[in-house]
Amino acid sequence: MAKKRENKVTRARQVIGGFLALIAIGFLVMSFYFGTDLNNLGPAVEGEDYTLLDTPLTNQRRDSIEVIEYFSYRCIHCMNFEPFLKDWLVEIPENVNFARQHVVFSTSDELFARTHLAIQQSPNYPSLHNRLFSAVHERQKQFTDVADIISYLEDYDLDPNQFNRSFTSTRTDRRLTNNRSRQARSQLTATPALLVSGKYLISMNNGQPRALEVASELIEREKNLKLKNLL
Repeated sequence: MAKKRENKVTRARQVIGGFLALIAIGFLVMSFYFGTDLNNLGPAVEGEDYTLLDTPLTNQRRDSIEVIEYFSYRCIHCMNFEPFLKDWLVEIPENVNFARQHVVFSTSDELFARTHLAIQQSPNYPSLHNRLFSAVHERQKQFTDVADIISYLEDYDLDPNQFNRSFTSTRTDRRLTNNRSRQARSQLTATPALLVSGKYLISMNNGQPRALEVASELIEREKNLKLKNLL
């Protein structure tokens, strides 16, 4: 009797062990599936991959397809997006005009939004752009005013006089006002996000690589539409 009970216990353990092994294998398969974005392959789907704006924004450059990245220096996801974005920008067609726009969700965002507009006038813009991300997220720098930013970036080839002129210029005032107006009409709720041709808002809900894949598809769609309209 004892031996029979022992055999039953052994079989039960084997069944349970096999069941747990199947669960583990299933978990690994699903992790691979979602982690590698295999679940996101296929044509872009409205409502899942992007939102079609109720009222499209006019492209600021009519001779090209415009792609805007909405970002914030205080957004860690935006910093993590930079390597993917850098690789993608190498491959975009020549007739695509890419630009970054720092969001202004609150008055505290205005310092960084104005700073971004100012450093765009510098020949060292790519380096300064990366330095600001690094300062906020890797060095935990707290910037309270423009003097803090100048003091920090001076060590990275920032021309303080040029920067200050641009930071306080009427041109920057106009651009900031225009950007805030366009952002308000873009139906934006989070960063980072991509706006293609003023009408397709792409979120990162399905992963950052997928967002860029969708952007490429929508750019191609807009190119074909422009060609069709010329015929």
